[in-house]
Amino acid sequence: MYMSGKKVLVVDDEQEILQAVQKGLSKRGFNVCATDRGSSALELANDFGPDIDRKSTRLNSSHLVI
Repeated sequence: MYMSGKKVLVVDDEQEILQAVQKGLSKRGFNVCATDRGSSALELANDFGPDIDRKSTRLNSSHLVI
């Protein structure tokens, strides 16, 4: 089942992973916004307004998961 048009924000500091996830989600019809910077993720989440039912936030030196 594809989620056509749903917005997803992807954040990862490894470009290969970021690009693979972005490509895979885009192929399945998701509208994807991607960044490799955790520092910009919260601003992008506010501006882009991803469709999220459940939020889980974890911050440390290298990860931000929303």
